[in-house]
Amino acid sequence: MRKCIVIALVLLISSTTTGAQDIPHFVEKLTTAEGLSSNVITALAQDDNGFLWIGTPDGLNRYDGTEIVHYTNTLPHSYINCLLKLPGNGLAIGTQAGLSFYNTATGVFQNFYSHHQPSLDDYNNTIIALAVDARGNCWAASKNCIYIFTPQHRLKKILSSSFTAMTAARERLSFVEKMLPLSDGDVLLYLHDGWAMYSATADRLIHYQRPPAFLPTAAGRLFKIGDRHLLSIPKGKDSLLLLDEHGREESSCFFPYNKYPYISWAQQAVALDAGRVLLLLHNFGFLILSLHRGETMSLSPLLFEDSEYKTALCDLQGSWWLATTREGLQKISAGHQYFTGTPLIDRQTGRPVRYEVTSCNRLDSTLWVFTYGDGFFEMDLPSGRQRQHRLTHTGNDIWANFIWNSSRQGKDTLFLGTQIGLFWYSTRTGKSGRLSAYRGKPRILDTVAITTQFLDSHGLLWMGLGKGKGLCTYERSTHRFDWYPGNSPSGYPLRYPTDIAEDPQGDLWFTNDASNLLVRWHRRSRQFETVGGWKKVGPLKGICCPSDSILWIGDITCGLLKYNLRNHHLCYYGHEQGLVNCHISDIREDERKRLWLVTEGGLACFDPCTKTFTNYTTKDGLPVPYPTSDFFYDSRDRRLYSGGHGACFFFNPGAILDHPARKNTFITAFNARQNNVTIQYAAVDLLDGPSTNYAYRLVGADTAWIMVGRQRQINFSRLPPGRYTFQVHATVNGPIAAVSFRIAPRFTQTTGFYALLLLVFAIGVGALYRYRQKQVNQTLQIRGEISRNLHDEVGAGLTNISLSSLLAQRQLQGEGTVSHILERIYEDSQRVSEAMREIVWSINPNIDTLGEAVPRMIQYAAHLLEANNIELQAEIVPEVEKLRLNMKQRRDVYLIFKEAIHNMVRHSKATKAIVQFYLSGKTLLMKISDDGNGFDTCVAAAGNGLRNMQERARQHRWKLEIRSLPQHGTTVVLNTTLT
Repeated sequence: MRKCIVIALVLLISSTTTGAQDIPHFVEKLTTAEGLSSNVITALAQDDNGFLWIGTPDGLNRYDGTEIVHYTNTLPHSYINCLLKLPGNGLAIGTQAGLSFYNTATGVFQNFYSHHQPSLDDYNNTIIALAVDARGNCWAASKNCIYIFTPQHRLKKILSSSFTAMTAARERLSFVEKMLPLSDGDVLLYLHDGWAMYSATADRLIHYQRPPAFLPTAAGRLFKIGDRHLLSIPKGKDSLLLLDEHGREESSCFFPYNKYPYISWAQQAVALDAGRVLLLLHNFGFLILSLHRGETMSLSPLLFEDSEYKTALCDLQGSWWLATTREGLQKISAGHQYFTGTPLIDRQTGRPVRYEVTSCNRLDSTLWVFTYGDGFFEMDLPSGRQRQHRLTHTGNDIWANFIWNSSRQGKDTLFLGTQIGLFWYSTRTGKSGRLSAYRGKPRILDTVAITTQFLDSHGLLWMGLGKGKGLCTYERSTHRFDWYPGNSPSGYPLRYPTDIAEDPQGDLWFTNDASNLLVRWHRRSRQFETVGGWKKVGPLKGICCPSDSILWIGDITCGLLKYNLRNHHLCYYGHEQGLVNCHISDIREDERKRLWLVTEGGLACFDPCTKTFTNYTTKDGLPVPYPTSDFFYDSRDRRLYSGGHGACFFFNPGAILDHPARKNTFITAFNARQNNVTIQYAAVDLLDGPSTNYAYRLVGADTAWIMVGRQRQINFSRLPPGRYTFQVHATVNGPIAAVSFRIAPRFTQTTGFYALLLLVFAIGVGALYRYRQKQVNQTLQIRGEISRNLHDEVGAGLTNISLSSLLAQRQLQGEGTVSHILERIYEDSQRVSEAMREIVWSINPNIDTLGEAVPRMIQYAAHLLEANNIELQAEIVPEVEKLRLNMKQRRDVYLIFKEAIHNMVRHSKATKAIVQFYLSGKTLLMKISDDGNGFDTCVAAAGNGLRNMQERARQHRWKLEIRSLPQHGTTVVLNTTLT
């Protein structure tokens, strides 16, 4: 979420009652530009989860520090008048048309609308105020009555007014103006006709005939503070009174604002914590009332006079939220008030100077601030008054006021390192000039830029000389200079230093211009040596040596370097540890051993214990986009001073806490469609929500935590079936939020599906089997009918013809021609009848097995062979009788058998024939042999009978073998492969 940040650089106001640091000066804004439904804020509340609820005329808003969620359709009305946090995860919402109770744990709204006076419904349901008494009952005040609800949100009692519909038509109804719950369960009420007390014991309303003296005549002058105190603004007095619940005065303070326009009827008092109260004035601005130990009170000056406030709230993280009537929400965070800045005003233009601050120094109560181009400033710390100075009569006054650095020399003398050399300046007389030509002073000290100044523990001032001129030292007690020319074996080994640090042994360490080498100066030997040249390390800049073994160095590419002087080990700390900008120009250690870094991205604080960085920018209250000055530490008030473009600032590093608050994370939305899941989550952090980083894991798929940065939504696609638990937390000190869910397998992946598939397959197979069986039965039926019809009809007719021709032949004995014709008719009818019987036999379904077919074949052979005096020997194994042949196979086997027998009778002149049926594996063998004349198979192969036999065998892929030699008989073997 984008933040609109306003920096108010307030001149510090000297006050005997309130310190300047108690005055907030950094304000953030939350408006419609960031997602609020309106800039008119009517109510504020914070629930137990930490969410901030914001009431406006255009709906209810919930803010988690990053995102704003709107609620309108679930409420009785979009105009929100008041909000109140209730015990037990409850929130009461008073609207223009009814009351709503919201359960923050379940996310359910329970709306209430009363019809007890239909003619006054609009007035009875305009909820204008909410309160909770000591017994947990919720009091909801409307324009015409008061509703009392139990802690379970059930209506307990209605306190009605005497107003009628006629009264409502003539005047503006306002039954109750203020409700003040007391610690004993009673409630003090200011009604339209004066003060009254609701007695919890008597359960009735008691009107005061003569109100107690401490009760003012106007409701806007008395406020409830904490559990047992009242704050009173007595009319006609310039004081504030702190009272107990019985009206006894406990403390008071001077109050010069007890007059119009500051005090009238719309002022509010909001307790921020046990020690501070915000007094929001009638028109504009607010005051901070501090309640000190010893029952004393003090008042701040009037603050933010340009804003008009409706109410305020202090959240669980200590930030103040101010509801304005036109400008949205203002936020004042204690953690963003650490830095106090002051603009440097050019005395000629009256505007902030254009150039950056390069150095700060303090003498007594005066802060001296030096700039690169606008001279330097003298600032009185108690009053804040400032005065600009410039170096003059220098020979080049323009470049002389481009000041690089400064150092203190004596009680009232400053050395200024400028673009054109070194100058002295007397803070007492205001005079300045060049240093005298003391012994050893190099001429270049008055011509080149002074890149750095460092005063060591022995009183020796070290100065870097620009343009590669090396290094110069100055000893104030003897006024002696020593010059070490740059890039010289006998002088300084590099161009010139940019920063200097001293270790506990008194040796000096130098970072250098455009170099990743360090230079060490040994005090004992007074010799220089270079150290470093590490790989992946860029030019070095800032340097700090807080202990005898550790050197901290700023690297403009890698970040912060830790160099161990004993074992020469180097460690890197940069972006991975949280550093935003690696361009470090200065390093300073505070009293808590933390390191403060000046970077081009703002200030950074490094904790060596946790090895993490905390960054501070303008959104954290830093008065400048980034610092440009080295640190100056003032040990008297423990402040670090620095500056940037057009301003200087200070802060107390010891007052800055670096322990982040726990960020409670919540699952805000869960959506699952089959195996695609979307989860939204949020960590409530009203201090710095947008910087919250998250980590999650999906238990059931992976157990490792995955860093997702600031992403607040996770999408899972095509999750396999199973049970999962999604866990997420803020990566810094955050508890875990979790949601469990189950991905059901698709129906096609379930056992039920496979069982159904198997059932369908079985039904299909059964149906197919029944269909095939039906077809077979139908075929068998047709074959049977054909067989019967042929036998009954054609067979009977042929038999009749045969008998008739036989009878006629007998009666015509002697008539040769007619007798011969009738004989032929008889023979033909016999032949046709026999063929018909064979056809009927071949299609008869009852003789599909060889056990039924072979006997007929043997019978046929026996009949024919015996008529020709050929002995028949048949050999049939029992297994053959069970074999089943289809109609065509049976017919072709029979015709091959018949042709073989027929050829034997006609041509063999045999006396004996052998017919064999047996099995060889899955092959049926039919073997027919005789002892006749035999024949030459090569000559007889051209006969039609043998060709027909071979053709029938080939159609079934059977093998027909005919073996015969003249005078050695004939053997026919048929190999039929059965499936």
